Amino acid sequence: MDFQNVFCSRLSLLMQQRGRRAIAGVSRIVGVSPQTMRKYMKGLSYPPLDVAYQMAQLFHVSLDFLAGNLEGGQDNVQYVPPVEEERD
Repeated sequence: MDFQNVFCSRLSLLMQQRGRRAIAGVSRIVGVSPQTMRKYMKGLSYPPLDVAYQMAQLFHVSLDFLAGNLEGGQDNVQYVPPVEEERD
């Protein structure tokens, strides 16, 4: 599996674990638009290193895991609770 497929599939897995509002919450935290986050998940675009690092920190995984350098599947992924939505 190549980097692009690994990255988008692992990011999608991590986002699914956070729940259905994850795209809005995670994109706000890492400083990208929800549309950009969807492009990352589909493999249409890839984040700059600083954004990928923020995602890895948020999901409690390594950049190596996101990039596909670690073997194993979901066993390497810790559960991450959903992002709380800010209420005005």
